[in-house]
Amino acid sequence: MADDTDVLLELWKGQREEARQMENQRAALTTVVIAVAAAGFGFLTQQGPLRPSSLGVTLPMFMLGAFGAVACTKYGERWAVHYGQATALHRAIGLRHGSLDLPGLVAASRAEHQAEFPRISKVKIWVLWVGLHSAISAGGLVLSLCALLS
Repeated sequence: MADDTDVLLELWKGQREEARQMENQRAALTTVVIAVAAAGFGFLTQQGPLRPSSLGVTLPMFMLGAFGAVACTKYGERWAVHYGQATALHRAIGLRHGSLDLPGLVAASRAEHQAEFPRISKVKIWVLWVGLHSAISAGGLVLSLCALLS
């Protein structure tokens, strides 16, 4: 029978894998959205001036970017759940093996990282992904308005 630490370690690995899966799904979604948006922008560029018929490209681009922003927000939320659970399991392992000083090691590593990257370490990565998808959505919206007004 496995001891408590083995059980906690397996649970920790599972939560880390779930968090990684959220990032992989976000990356796959973002790749698709960027490819479709690039194709849409390229198509619109080749067509010349925007016309109401351009709405067949600009409106889906707006909706795809909006969907991507919402999905990335959700992936960020799910990642935070799994990361939080992994952190709690890590803490429990540290309590069982106090001589390893896991909290001290983690705190020292975080302090070193924040000293090296003081500004950017405060930025949440999911905010950047949501911003990218929001920019694509905003581009689709602006182009849709321009097409309607032409």
